[in-house]
Amino acid sequence: MTLKLLYRKALVKIAHSSIGVKIESFFKGSAQILNEETGRKYRSDMRTRLAVSNVVSVTELDDNNHSESYLNSEDKIRIRFFHCSESTFSVIQTVCESFRNDERFDLLIVLFGNSPYGMIKQMQDLKFKYVEDYNYDLSKDCPDISVLYHLEIIYPPQLEKIREFSKYVALVPLGIGSIWFGDRTVKRMNLQRYNADMCCVGNLCYNRLIDAIGRDKIERISPAQFDLAYRELNSPVFYPKGWEKLKGKKTVMLMTDHGIRMHGVSDEVTFDLYFKTIMDYCKRHQDMGFIFRLHPSLIHELVGTFWSIKDYEIFVDFCKNSPNIVWDTTSDYLIGLHIADACMVDVNCSLIYFVLAANKPIGIPLRYDMNVEVNNPELVEKYYKLNSDEKVVEFFDMVRSSEDPKWSGRQQLFDRYIETFDGKNGYRIYNIIVNRYMKLFLSPFNSTK
Repeated sequence: MTLKLLYRKALVKIAHSSIGVKIESFFKGSAQILNEETGRKYRSDMRTRLAVSNVVSVTELDDNNHSESYLNSEDKIRIRFFHCSESTFSVIQTVCESFRNDERFDLLIVLFGNSPYGMIKQMQDLKFKYVEDYNYDLSKDCPDISVLYHLEIIYPPQLEKIREFSKYVALVPLGIGSIWFGDRTVKRMNLQRYNADMCCVGNLCYNRLIDAIGRDKIERISPAQFDLAYRELNSPVFYPKGWEKLKGKKTVMLMTDHGIRMHGVSDEVTFDLYFKTIMDYCKRHQDMGFIFRLHPSLIHELVGTFWSIKDYEIFVDFCKNSPNIVWDTTSDYLIGLHIADACMVDVNCSLIYFVLAANKPIGIPLRYDMNVEVNNPELVEKYYKLNSDEKVVEFFDMVRSSEDPKWSGRQQLFDRYIETFDGKNGYRIYNIIVNRYMKLFLSPFNSTK
């Protein structure tokens, strides 16, 4: 019985699953421990006391934490990137690196959201200056340049005035700037709210968004996310601890979207439809490897509806002890994508575009009746559409046999929609922002792309 059927039968309360994942690996402690009863006002104190995996003491972060000194920076051009999730920093990481390398700019990453600990450790590891939003005052800082990238979430109230307190506002959108989400795209980008000076979009969306954004504000460029993929795919394969069991095995990486809510399951989510088939195949073919990477939001949704924390832990232990399954809790999907020989991605997940970089077989699990609105059919038609248990099994068998009849079609997509794959897109975006800003406010700035 699938989750969808359970919803229809109003059996939400008795729906069970014997699967689970260690909750703190995804939530970095804050979402569960710093709950509504605790409140934000205790956050700084609790950070030094709570024993939660991946939580680091504030004393370890003094070198990068600029909560008190950001207003006293040198006489430089102040650029602020507003960062909300550890798993999405790849959208702007190489752009931030380029600004950090330019001594004319004072770069600061402003962190906000419900899960700060992973982001804090990320800033420490990558050596970026940062400040948490509750220690940041936009009206006092008045950035020269503000950069937003996750345009669908609810920002802290002060960021609603980002146009008022920033000289220049740039958008480098996550997903929606490179993947078409149908008629929802423009609305989700909140362009009118921010009244941005410029917006970078990928080739897949450019022609569809010219009128909505305006020719004078739109910039067509391959997303900077591809830079980290380029680095990873051009480096030696690395197996994290516990992943060594995948060596020498044909491996499939499973990546999900999210959309399990109390009123029903999104037609775009297929985790409940094919989970049993996938697990049965894993058990029968232990000469193959499988990497499970569920969307963090799907984890939240499952825990809130069908799974308990105990269920989570049972499944994590199952994967840990399995001879051929890995539960992926790395900071992004790239290590798994590098190791994998193929991947499966839900139909309207933005990763259906970014996995193109690896040029490996891509399976798209769909509803049995295929009654779902496909936002990017030009991509999906070149992938392997899997709308039955039998087709999922056939896809795994195909990977196991090292076959890939749709390779040439995917290569055409790569050439058409990725355009530049050389690790330098972040630098190009940096150049665009700098040139546009300098043209408006300072003397022209010229540099080679």
